[in-house]
Amino acid sequence: ADEEAIRIPFEWHQGRPVITVGGGARLVLDSGATTVTVFSDTAAAGTLRWNSRQAVIVRIDRLDGAKVGRLGELECLRVGTMALENVPAIAVRSWYDKRDGRAPDGLLPLGLFSRVHIAHAGGYVELVPASH
Repeated sequence: ADEEAIRIPFEWHQGRPVITVGGGARLVLDSGATTVTVFSDTAAAGTLRWNSRQAVIVRIDRLDGAKVGRLGELECLRVGTMALENVPAIAVRSWYDKRDGRAPDGLLPLGLFSRVHIAHAGGYVELVPASH
């Protein structure tokens, strides 16, 4: 049932596909991420609404060293016509170069979707939401 697939245009950043979600945040489609990651020091991060519950401090181990982030929940993450509610997310400082004006605002785990198809020639990605 491909009717449920949504199409979103993407652009490349450092060889990785980036889509724009509701509110204007640009997120890397990331097959390795397990949690939505929001770079808290970007302007677009301010457009995402967090639930007011107390955030939990978490440690993120990366090749370039450990980062400290805050685990919380986004009230609603709009991906095309999809509205994902109460999405677990981590707020952490960006690991991209501050001078890179095209740097993304965070990471979107591909595990949120049951199917992902990147149409290279068409310049769009098709996403099918994971059934809950």
